[in-house]
Amino acid sequence: MVPGGEGVPWPPQSDQYTDGAKRALSFAQDEAAHLDHNHVGPVHLLVGSVREEQGLPARIFADMGVSFDQVRKGLLSTMGRGEGPIDASDITLTPHSQRVIQVAVYESRRLMHPATGTEHLLLAVMREGETFSSRLLDFLGLEHEKLLKTIVAQLDVPASYRAAENATPLQGPYDHFDASTKGTLAFAQDEAAKMGHHWVGAEHLVLGLARAADVAAPESAIRRGFTELGLTLERLRTEVGKIQPPRTARPVTDDMKFNGSSKLIIELGINEAGSGNMVLPEHLLLAIGRSRDALGGYALSQLGATPERVLLTVRRARAPGP
Repeated sequence: MVPGGEGVPWPPQSDQYTDGAKRALSFAQDEAAHLDHNHVGPVHLLVGSVREEQGLPARIFADMGVSFDQVRKGLLSTMGRGEGPIDASDITLTPHSQRVIQVAVYESRRLMHPATGTEHLLLAVMREGETFSSRLLDFLGLEHEKLLKTIVAQLDVPASYRAAENATPLQGPYDHFDASTKGTLAFAQDEAAKMGHHWVGAEHLVLGLARAADVAAPESAIRRGFTELGLTLERLRTEVGKIQPPRTARPVTDDMKFNGSSKLIIELGINEAGSGNMVLPEHLLLAIGRSRDALGGYALSQLGATPERVLLTVRRARAPGP
């Protein structure tokens, strides 16, 4: 079930989703079919997450005095019925819902949770916002911000969560970033500008790390790690250029924006360092692997620097010398 493409198994069978999340996604499709809707939108994902009885959303709604029957009535009141019966296999996933599911995965990683669950689906609907979801909450007498805070309050939230939400390469939660790590972010922005990009992504952070390694002291972990991995700035620029080609040069802004992948990597880097510890370039390198980013991680892996190999190499590079 994908927008405008061939059908795929639904719910997704990836192990990045919990069994509860998979059931919730299936329930979302079921609720759409129940009302003869030909698509699954964010509001259906919301209803599906609440229908999963073992999940946090169901408990939160119950604690707020809202039953699933009320949620279902709210969906009918909000969206009405379709024109006629529709087979589940003919229901499509809207681009907005696809985005919500991606955000749910992203939120679970920012929270350092091992898999994406129903709580992350509901959290993503709340973060993304959507007209029908807002109308459903209004029908149920629930306040958006209160519900959002209630979800977060019942999760295991690391100190790094959303620390980089409003960060840029030059301004952010960098009190515990050493000079070389701050320099990495500045190098990443410069690489993005040279490629004509108006954002700083994981692929640019990879290049920033390569430049930081070039100017680092020979005994530093990042320099030793890049040397052992055989990573050079030239090789990485070639790989990044293949997956994210340069564009026509644009005016360089003083402080570009991070995309979602970079925010996640910054937060994972803080988590790698540990509470109150200095964040070093190697923490960002490890964070790229943990983020499972499709661009930055792919560029490294193409040169043999898989997350597993990076982890082992960084451990050796940080070990005391002979």
